Amino acid sequence: MVLRRPLRYTTRVVRAAPPPRRDMSTPILVGDCVHPGRYALHSRFARAVNFSSHGRLVSLVTPAVGPGPLNIVLARLPEAAHRLEVDAHSVSVDGRALGASARYDSTLPKHRPDPAVLRRNLRACELHVRRNAPEIGLAGLLSEDPSAEPLRPFERALIERGRMGAVLLASGDWAAGARTLRGLGVGLTPSGDDFLAGWMLGLHLLKNLRLRPTRELRALRTAARGRGLLSGALLGCAARGRFFEPARTLVRTLLAGTPAGTRHATGTLLEHGASSGADLATGLLICMRARMGKDSIHAR
Repeated sequence: MVLRRPLRYTTRVVRAAPPPRRDMSTPILVGDCVHPGRYALHSRFARAVNFSSHGRLVSLVTPAVGPGPLNIVLARLPEAAHRLEVDAHSVSVDGRALGASARYDSTLPKHRPDPAVLRRNLRACELHVRRNAPEIGLAGLLSEDPSAEPLRPFERALIERGRMGAVLLASGDWAAGARTLRGLGVGLTPSGDDFLAGWMLGLHLLKNLRLRPTRELRALRTAARGRGLLSGALLGCAARGRFFEPARTLVRTLLAGTPAGTRHATGTLLEHGASSGADLATGLLICMRARMGKDSIHAR
Protein backbone atom coordinates (compact mmCIF):
# COMPACT_ATOMS: atom_id res chain seq x y z
CA MET A 1 0.00 0.00 0.00
CA VAL A 2 1.42 3.39 -1.02
CA LEU A 3 0.81 6.25 1.35
CA ARG A 4 0.41 9.64 -0.26
CA ARG A 5 0.88 12.93 1.44
CA PRO A 6 -2.30 14.91 1.79
CA LEU A 7 -2.61 17.73 -0.73
CA ARG A 8 -2.14 21.16 0.71
CA TYR A 9 -4.08 24.05 -0.74
CA THR A 10 -2.83 27.59 -0.51
CA THR A 11 -4.61 30.81 -1.37
CA ARG A 12 -2.74 33.27 -3.50
CA VAL A 13 -4.03 36.79 -3.87
CA VAL A 14 -3.48 38.10 -7.37
CA ARG A 15 -3.58 41.85 -7.53
CA ALA A 16 -4.56 43.49 -10.78
CA ALA A 17 -1.88 45.60 -12.35
CA PRO A 18 -2.54 49.30 -11.80
CA PRO A 19 -3.66 51.19 -14.87
CA PRO A 20 -0.90 53.07 -16.64
CA ARG A 21 -0.39 56.41 -14.99
CA ARG A 22 -1.18 59.33 -17.19
CA ASP A 23 1.09 62.32 -17.09
CA MET A 24 -0.99 64.88 -15.24
CA SER A 25 -0.08 67.45 -17.87
CA THR A 26 -0.91 65.34 -20.91
CA PRO A 27 -3.67 67.04 -22.92
CA ILE A 28 -7.07 65.41 -22.66
CA LEU A 29 -8.86 67.41 -25.37
CA VAL A 30 -7.77 70.12 -27.78
CA GLY A 31 -10.40 72.48 -29.15
CA ASP A 32 -11.05 72.34 -32.87
CA CYS A 33 -10.53 76.11 -33.29
CA VAL A 34 -7.03 76.10 -31.76
CA HIS A 35 -4.68 77.30 -34.49
CA PRO A 36 -1.13 75.95 -34.76
CA GLY A 37 1.46 78.52 -33.75
CA ARG A 38 3.50 80.05 -30.96
CA TYR A 39 1.69 81.87 -28.18
CA ALA A 40 2.81 84.08 -25.28
CA LEU A 41 1.31 84.22 -21.81
CA HIS A 42 -1.67 86.58 -21.59
CA SER A 43 -3.20 85.95 -18.16
CA ARG A 44 -3.38 83.28 -15.49
CA PHE A 45 -6.20 82.22 -13.18
CA ALA A 46 -6.83 79.31 -10.83
CA ARG A 47 -8.43 77.11 -13.51
CA ALA A 48 -7.18 78.66 -16.75
CA VAL A 49 -4.00 80.00 -18.31
CA ASN A 50 -4.57 82.16 -21.38
CA PHE A 51 -2.11 82.63 -24.23
CA SER A 52 -2.30 84.98 -27.21
CA SER A 53 -0.69 85.44 -30.59
CA HIS A 54 -1.61 88.07 -33.19
CA GLY A 55 -5.09 88.52 -31.73
CA ARG A 56 -5.75 84.79 -31.31
CA LEU A 57 -6.47 83.13 -27.98
CA VAL A 58 -5.72 79.66 -26.63
CA SER A 59 -6.50 78.61 -23.05
CA LEU A 60 -5.03 75.80 -20.97
CA VAL A 61 -7.86 74.77 -18.63
CA THR A 62 -8.66 72.18 -15.99
CA PRO A 63 -11.39 69.53 -16.43
CA ALA A 64 -13.59 71.68 -14.16
CA VAL A 65 -13.69 74.32 -16.91
CA GLY A 66 -14.04 71.66 -19.59
CA PRO A 67 -13.67 71.54 -23.36
CA GLY A 68 -14.31 74.44 -25.68
CA PRO A 69 -13.34 75.53 -29.18
CA LEU A 70 -10.21 77.35 -27.95
CA ASN A 71 -9.48 75.25 -24.84
CA ILE A 72 -6.76 72.69 -24.25
CA VAL A 73 -7.96 70.59 -21.32
CA LEU A 74 -5.22 69.33 -19.00
CA ALA A 75 -5.61 67.10 -15.98
CA ARG A 76 -3.42 69.59 -14.13
CA LEU A 77 -2.19 73.03 -15.09
CA PRO A 78 1.58 73.55 -15.14
CA GLU A 79 2.85 75.53 -12.17
CA ALA A 80 4.55 78.05 -14.43
CA ALA A 81 3.94 78.63 -18.10
CA HIS A 82 5.14 81.46 -20.31
CA ARG A 83 5.16 80.07 -23.86
CA LEU A 84 2.82 77.73 -25.65
CA GLU A 85 3.44 76.03 -28.98
CA VAL A 86 0.80 74.07 -30.86
CA ASP A 87 1.27 72.02 -34.00
CA ALA A 88 -0.80 69.41 -35.78
CA HIS A 89 0.37 66.60 -33.51
CA SER A 90 1.44 67.99 -30.14
CA VAL A 91 1.31 70.75 -27.57
CA SER A 92 4.40 72.18 -25.86
CA VAL A 93 4.66 74.47 -22.83
CA ASP A 94 7.98 76.26 -22.30
CA GLY A 95 9.63 73.74 -24.61
CA ARG A 96 8.21 70.70 -22.84
CA ALA A 97 6.19 68.49 -25.16
CA LEU A 98 2.89 67.38 -23.65
CA GLY A 99 2.01 64.92 -26.38
CA ALA A 100 -1.02 64.53 -28.63
CA SER A 101 -4.64 64.11 -27.66
CA ALA A 102 -8.17 63.86 -28.99
CA ARG A 103 -9.80 66.76 -30.80
CA TYR A 104 -12.89 68.37 -29.29
CA ASP A 105 -15.74 68.97 -31.74
CA SER A 106 -17.34 72.30 -30.82
CA THR A 107 -19.95 72.33 -33.59
CA LEU A 108 -23.59 72.29 -32.57
CA PRO A 109 -25.74 69.18 -32.96
CA LYS A 110 -28.09 69.08 -35.93
CA HIS A 111 -31.55 67.64 -35.54
CA ARG A 112 -34.89 68.46 -37.08
CA PRO A 113 -37.01 68.96 -33.93
CA ASP A 114 -40.67 68.50 -33.24
CA PRO A 115 -41.76 72.14 -32.71
CA ALA A 116 -43.92 71.12 -29.74
CA VAL A 117 -40.95 69.41 -28.08
CA LEU A 118 -38.74 72.44 -28.68
CA ARG A 119 -41.30 74.86 -27.23
CA ARG A 120 -41.85 72.64 -24.19
CA ASN A 121 -38.13 72.43 -23.51
CA LEU A 122 -37.63 76.17 -24.04
CA ARG A 123 -40.29 76.82 -21.40
CA ALA A 124 -38.49 74.48 -18.98
CA CYS A 125 -35.20 76.24 -19.68
CA GLU A 126 -36.64 79.71 -19.17
CA LEU A 127 -38.36 78.79 -15.93
CA HIS A 128 -35.15 77.29 -14.56
CA VAL A 129 -33.13 80.38 -15.48
CA ARG A 130 -35.67 82.73 -13.91
CA ARG A 131 -35.68 80.73 -10.68
CA ASN A 132 -31.95 80.02 -10.37
CA ALA A 133 -29.93 82.71 -12.15
CA PRO A 134 -27.74 84.95 -9.98
CA GLU A 135 -28.99 88.45 -9.20
CA ILE A 136 -26.14 90.03 -11.14
CA GLY A 137 -26.31 90.01 -14.90
CA LEU A 138 -29.10 90.23 -17.48
CA ALA A 139 -31.36 87.32 -16.52
CA GLY A 140 -33.82 89.90 -15.17
CA LEU A 141 -34.74 90.63 -18.81
CA LEU A 142 -36.79 87.43 -18.77
CA SER A 143 -39.15 88.83 -16.14
CA GLU A 144 -42.13 90.97 -17.08
CA ASP A 145 -42.96 91.86 -13.48
CA PRO A 146 -41.94 95.50 -12.80
CA SER A 147 -41.67 94.75 -9.08
CA ALA A 148 -38.87 92.30 -9.89
CA GLU A 149 -36.65 95.05 -11.33
CA PRO A 150 -33.37 95.49 -9.39
CA LEU A 151 -33.33 98.39 -6.97
CA ARG A 152 -29.63 99.23 -7.03
CA PRO A 153 -28.79 101.90 -9.63
CA PHE A 154 -26.01 99.94 -11.37
CA GLU A 155 -28.13 96.81 -11.81
CA ARG A 156 -31.13 98.83 -12.93
CA ALA A 157 -29.03 100.66 -15.54
CA LEU A 158 -27.62 97.31 -16.68
CA ILE A 159 -31.09 95.86 -17.22
CA GLU A 160 -32.38 98.99 -18.96
CA ARG A 161 -29.48 99.08 -21.43
CA GLY A 162 -29.71 95.33 -21.93
CA ARG A 163 -33.40 95.66 -22.76
CA MET A 164 -32.63 98.43 -25.23
CA GLY A 165 -30.06 96.25 -26.99
CA ALA A 166 -32.41 93.27 -27.11
CA VAL A 167 -35.17 95.40 -28.66
CA LEU A 168 -32.77 96.64 -31.33
CA LEU A 169 -31.69 93.08 -32.17
CA ALA A 170 -35.28 91.86 -32.34
CA SER A 171 -36.28 94.77 -34.61
CA GLY A 172 -33.54 93.94 -37.13
CA ASP A 173 -31.12 96.76 -36.23
CA TRP A 174 -28.41 94.21 -35.55
CA ALA A 175 -25.36 96.48 -35.62
CA ALA A 176 -26.91 98.99 -33.22
CA GLY A 177 -28.09 96.21 -30.93
CA ALA A 178 -24.61 94.69 -30.82
CA ARG A 179 -23.01 98.07 -30.12
CA THR A 180 -25.47 98.67 -27.29
CA LEU A 181 -24.74 95.34 -25.64
CA ARG A 182 -21.03 95.04 -26.38
CA GLY A 183 -18.96 95.48 -23.19
CA LEU A 184 -22.04 96.00 -21.01
CA GLY A 185 -21.34 94.97 -17.42
CA VAL A 186 -18.23 93.82 -15.63
CA GLY A 187 -15.96 90.76 -15.65
CA LEU A 188 -13.64 89.05 -18.11
CA THR A 189 -16.57 88.58 -20.47
CA PRO A 190 -19.16 91.24 -19.59
CA SER A 191 -22.84 90.34 -19.40
CA GLY A 192 -23.65 92.03 -22.69
CA ASP A 193 -21.05 89.97 -24.54
CA ASP A 194 -22.33 86.73 -23.01
CA PHE A 195 -25.87 87.77 -23.98
CA LEU A 196 -24.73 88.36 -27.57
CA ALA A 197 -23.08 84.93 -27.65
CA GLY A 198 -26.36 83.44 -26.42
CA TRP A 199 -28.32 85.31 -29.09
CA MET A 200 -26.04 83.86 -31.74
CA LEU A 201 -26.46 80.42 -30.16
CA GLY A 202 -30.20 80.89 -30.68
CA LEU A 203 -29.67 81.86 -34.32
CA HIS A 204 -27.66 78.71 -34.94
CA LEU A 205 -30.31 76.64 -33.18
CA LEU A 206 -32.92 78.10 -35.55
CA LYS A 207 -31.05 76.55 -38.48
CA ASN A 208 -32.56 73.25 -37.33
CA LEU A 209 -35.94 74.78 -38.19
CA ARG A 210 -34.64 75.49 -41.70
CA LEU A 211 -34.22 79.19 -41.03
CA ARG A 212 -31.12 80.87 -42.42
CA PRO A 213 -30.05 83.89 -40.32
CA THR A 214 -26.81 84.28 -42.31
CA ARG A 215 -27.00 88.07 -42.73
CA GLU A 216 -27.74 88.62 -39.06
CA LEU A 217 -24.84 86.43 -37.95
CA ARG A 218 -22.49 88.23 -40.33
CA ALA A 219 -23.62 91.63 -39.03
CA LEU A 220 -23.19 90.57 -35.41
CA ARG A 221 -19.76 89.10 -36.07
CA THR A 222 -18.64 92.34 -37.72
CA ALA A 223 -20.00 94.46 -34.86
CA ALA A 224 -18.32 92.22 -32.27
CA ARG A 225 -14.76 92.68 -33.52
CA GLY A 226 -11.96 94.51 -31.79
CA ARG A 227 -13.17 94.77 -28.20
CA GLY A 228 -10.87 92.71 -25.96
CA LEU A 229 -9.18 89.37 -26.52
CA LEU A 230 -11.37 87.14 -24.34
CA SER A 231 -14.71 88.59 -25.39
CA GLY A 232 -13.61 88.82 -29.00
CA ALA A 233 -12.68 85.15 -29.00
CA LEU A 234 -16.01 84.19 -27.39
CA LEU A 235 -18.06 86.16 -29.92
CA GLY A 236 -15.97 85.11 -32.90
CA CYS A 237 -16.52 81.45 -32.07
CA ALA A 238 -20.23 82.03 -31.38
CA ALA A 239 -20.72 83.66 -34.77
CA ARG A 240 -19.27 80.53 -36.40
CA GLY A 241 -21.42 78.21 -34.30
CA ARG A 242 -18.59 76.96 -32.07
CA PHE A 243 -19.38 76.59 -28.37
CA PHE A 244 -18.16 75.08 -25.13
CA GLU A 245 -19.69 71.82 -23.93
CA PRO A 246 -22.50 72.99 -21.57
CA ALA A 247 -23.94 75.16 -24.37
CA ARG A 248 -23.76 72.28 -26.86
CA THR A 249 -25.44 69.95 -24.37
CA LEU A 250 -28.26 72.44 -23.78
CA VAL A 251 -28.91 72.74 -27.53
CA ARG A 252 -28.94 68.96 -27.90
CA THR A 253 -31.44 68.66 -25.04
CA LEU A 254 -33.66 71.47 -26.31
CA LEU A 255 -33.93 69.80 -29.71
CA ALA A 256 -34.65 66.23 -28.64
CA GLY A 257 -34.69 65.95 -24.86
CA THR A 258 -37.19 66.14 -22.03
CA PRO A 259 -38.06 69.01 -19.68
CA ALA A 260 -36.19 67.21 -16.87
CA GLY A 261 -33.11 66.82 -19.05
CA THR A 262 -33.41 70.45 -20.13
CA ARG A 263 -33.51 71.62 -16.52
CA HIS A 264 -30.37 69.61 -15.76
CA ALA A 265 -28.54 70.96 -18.82
CA THR A 266 -29.62 74.51 -17.96
CA GLY A 267 -28.38 74.10 -14.40
CA THR A 268 -24.98 72.96 -15.67
CA LEU A 269 -24.77 76.01 -17.93
CA LEU A 270 -25.68 78.34 -15.04
CA GLU A 271 -22.61 77.09 -13.17
CA HIS A 272 -20.37 78.57 -15.88
CA GLY A 273 -18.79 81.71 -14.41
CA ALA A 274 -20.38 84.12 -11.98
CA SER A 275 -23.16 85.06 -14.41
CA SER A 276 -21.78 84.14 -17.85
CA GLY A 277 -23.84 80.97 -18.22
CA ALA A 278 -27.03 82.71 -17.11
CA ASP A 279 -26.43 85.67 -19.45
CA LEU A 280 -25.76 83.32 -22.37
CA ALA A 281 -28.95 81.38 -21.62
CA THR A 282 -30.87 84.67 -21.41
CA GLY A 283 -29.62 85.75 -24.83
CA LEU A 284 -30.62 82.38 -26.28
CA LEU A 285 -34.10 82.51 -24.79
CA ILE A 286 -34.86 86.09 -25.81
CA CYS A 287 -33.64 85.34 -29.34
CA MET A 288 -36.01 82.37 -29.50
CA ARG A 289 -38.86 84.53 -28.16
CA ALA A 290 -38.22 87.09 -30.87
CA ARG A 291 -38.01 84.54 -33.68
CA MET A 292 -40.63 81.98 -32.60
CA GLY A 293 -43.08 84.28 -30.82
CA LYS A 294 -43.12 85.16 -27.14
CA ASP A 295 -46.38 83.40 -26.33
CA SER A 296 -45.20 80.12 -27.82
CA ILE A 297 -42.34 79.68 -25.33
CA HIS A 298 -43.09 82.11 -22.49
CA ALA A 299 -42.78 80.33 -19.13
CA ARG A 300 -45.63 81.15 -16.80
